[in-house]
Amino acid sequence: MNNTKIEIDAKNLEEIINQLSGKEMSKAQKRALSRAGRLLFKQTKQNVASMVPKSKTPNPKYSDTLYDGVRIGVQQDSDFRWIVKVHVLGSRGKTSGTFRLRFFEGGTVPRKTKNAYTDKLGRTYPAGQNRGQLRAINFFSSAVSAKQSEVIDAIETNLLEEIQKIIND
Repeated sequence: MNNTKIEIDAKNLEEIINQLSGKEMSKAQKRALSRAGRLLFKQTKQNVASMVPKSKTPNPKYSDTLYDGVRIGVQQDSDFRWIVKVHVLGSRGKTSGTFRLRFFEGGTVPRKTKNAYTDKLGRTYPAGQNRGQLRAINFFSSAVSAKQSEVIDAIETNLLEEIQKIIND
């Protein structure tokens, strides 16, 4: 094993990238993006816990909590570039209730009944009954604005660290 270490700065980064094989560079990019994406992921989860009421409490109707709806993933796009996704769309499981996070993030429009209807007990309700509105909490967009510059800096720093690990091994 080689005991020499090479220090890398942004100036000689292009030369080193050209020396690395495609597989090594792909691995370094994936790890760097994953580590940087976790910063936004953690901030979003923190915002969900503090802004959305009872986000960590299980709902008997669903199998998971709203807190579990924040997801992160690193994928390759069609051009074979690595991308990191942090999203609040939740899982698409049959009994998952995490889809509700998108309503807390963006809010809903005021809802009213369209037609008069009669319930099971025989009570008649007129059209135009108010059914409420959710105000937007914006926990995800506030996390993005708070961590955006930090994530961009972390991508560069992590990529340099990963390349340095590959070279020194």
